Amino acid sequence: MTEGYINIKPEIEFINTENKLIQVSLKDGRKLIIPLDKFKSIKKLNIEQRKKIQIIGADAFTFDDCAEVYHLEQLLGSYTNYKHN
Repeated sequence: MTEGYINIKPEIEFINTENKLIQVSLKDGRKLIIPLDKFKSIKKLNIEQRKKIQIIGADAFTFDDCAEVYHLEQLLGSYTNYKHN
C-alpha cells in the first residue's frame, strides 16, 4: 500500500513572510517553511512590502513591489514534479 501525497498537486492556500521565513500553507494540509535567505529578492523587501502578497492561480505568488513571480517548484526544489503550466 502506498501512502502519502502521491499524485496530489500542491496548491497554495496562505503565505506568511514574517520572522525571516517564507511559510506556505497548502490546501492539502502541508506546510512549507523556507528561510528568506534562499530568496534574496524577497528578503530585500521590507516587512510592509512582504505583507502585500498576491497568490496567482494555485501554484505561484508575487508581491506588489516585486516584479518576480515565484512558483512552488522554487520552494519544493523539484521542477520536474511541480513545474507550473
